[in-house]
Amino acid sequence: MFEQKFDFYSPLNLKAYNLDQIMRYQLDVLGKLDPFTRKHSENVANLCCRICEYLRCKSSFTVHCTIGGYLHDIGKLFIPPEILNKPDKLTPEEYEVIKTHTTLGYDMCMKDPHLRPYALFALDHHEALNGSGYPNGITKKDIPYGAQIVRVADEYDALVTKRQYTTHINISETLKDLIKDAQPDPRFIALDQLNTHEKEGKMTFYGTMILEGLIAMIWAAAAMGLYNSGSTAGATAAGGEVAKGLLGPVGGIIAILGVIVLPITSGDTALRSCRLMIADYIHYDQRKKKNRVILTICMFVPVIAILVFAKLNAEGFNILWRYFAWSNQTIAVFAFAAITVYLMAKKGSAKWVFLVPLVPGSFYMFVISSFILSAKIGFGLSMNVAYIIAAILTAVYAVGVYMLGRKYAAKHTEE
Repeated sequence: MFEQKFDFYSPLNLKAYNLDQIMRYQLDVLGKLDPFTRKHSENVANLCCRICEYLRCKSSFTVHCTIGGYLHDIGKLFIPPEILNKPDKLTPEEYEVIKTHTTLGYDMCMKDPHLRPYALFALDHHEALNGSGYPNGITKKDIPYGAQIVRVADEYDALVTKRQYTTHINISETLKDLIKDAQPDPRFIALDQLNTHEKEGKMTFYGTMILEGLIAMIWAAAAMGLYNSGSTAGATAAGGEVAKGLLGPVGGIIAILGVIVLPITSGDTALRSCRLMIADYIHYDQRKKKNRVILTICMFVPVIAILVFAKLNAEGFNILWRYFAWSNQTIAVFAFAAITVYLMAKKGSAKWVFLVPLVPGSFYMFVISSFILSAKIGFGLSMNVAYIIAAILTAVYAVGVYMLGRKYAAKHTEE
């Protein structure tokens, strides 16, 4: 089975693996600089596909790993040809230059949105399970499962291919031994499957959203009952009155837990997401604990300042909560826009299905716009003026998202 080959350049495979023109151009450049590396990349991609089939990986991960195998040496574009193509054994200094192809390839992939999903293949394919690899010397628990598979394929091809620093050998059990050596910790398997199969995230994410929505409806009903009785309590005091007077001892405890847990989990999610987005934007490696701590400390400084303001100011909590609620719904508007664009480009989807996220997205756009335009914490305009401007912004949003979706669908096809 491992000797079986497939033509990565055949029209069928190009279509199946969604290899776009930008990627093909960059790999063509790689082939011109070093034909051997081009052939080696094809072999590694082929082996990655076969290894994934042998390990019974799911199809989407197999595709991802196969393309990652093809791109793993993309950093050699930046290695001087006189070193890359040297017929004799490399000097220690030249070998250090060769080793930089991992970080150079990672940087290149991170700068190109088409290549970014494969950046860690370029960075980690020379890492060893015992930490003796390069460039970062990470161990098994930190090496992505896909990068482990590429490492196996890369080492096998190096063993059975003539190079200036190896001899041609044929070891029938080599690949199976390497595969056995690359078996990851079970949590890596779970992470990879979760990242490549959205159905496994439905219970977690969809279930959580439904539960949060149910809690919100309970609190909304309780608040309507409270204020209908003539109460003028603020947000914090109203929470206490609902917990004590309307829900009873058990219901009150559950309600208070909900009030405590939801902001904490929302804040945790927001801060983690913010940290990852900042790290991704500035290309700051988050696999090292020290880097995570440094970035977290930098983020907590403004967070602590905001919390101090909320504590010292008499209306601080109410002001903070209103901005939080508004920004929360604003994020939903962007999420609906992204889903709309995705559905417009999704292969085989009905032509009208994009309206499912676009309609509620437009509704939310009107709500958040009219609120911030009329509220005291916003622009303080009259409701009539706020409604007119919000209607215009909503129309711009709907048309803009639709046009963006059409433009994206013309260039991309999502599986």
